[in-house]
Amino acid sequence: MNHIQYKEWLSYTEDTLDEGTREHYENHLYVCDACMSLYLEAIEAMEQKIPVMSTNATFTDEVMQKINSEQKQETKVKTAKLSFFQKTIVHYVVAATVTLFLMSQGVFSQLMTAVTDFEASNKNETSILTNMLDKSASIIDKFEMKTEKGEQ
Repeated sequence: MNHIQYKEWLSYTEDTLDEGTREHYENHLYVCDACMSLYLEAIEAMEQKIPVMSTNATFTDEVMQKINSEQKQETKVKTAKLSFFQKTIVHYVVAATVTLFLMSQGVFSQLMTAVTDFEASNKNETSILTNMLDKSASIIDKFEMKTEKGEQ
């Protein structure tokens, strides 16, 4: 069995390997205890490179202050960037104006007349679906009549 060197495990913990190599190393860890101990040593060495945090109580407060200050800055930027045409009230006013204009021109009443005329012209014609249902019902009736007579 080929063992993986300690330097390679350091590269693995630093996430500098390509995906295929990483997958190979991970699969190798399942079967090799010697490499697992080298890997754990590499992790411990990596822990020493991580910067030490200040006290836990002040760390949380500092993070929350940074989050709040960034949120305030984002709010200011978003408010300042809204142009006149991006405001919601402008959209409502434009929609209401267009609706009133179309109503004054009689577009909606013409649409209703067109729908009524279309329904009246197609009243005498039967739909394709109705024709298909009638044909299927007649086929079923014929089949039932044959089965009652004992035909197959």
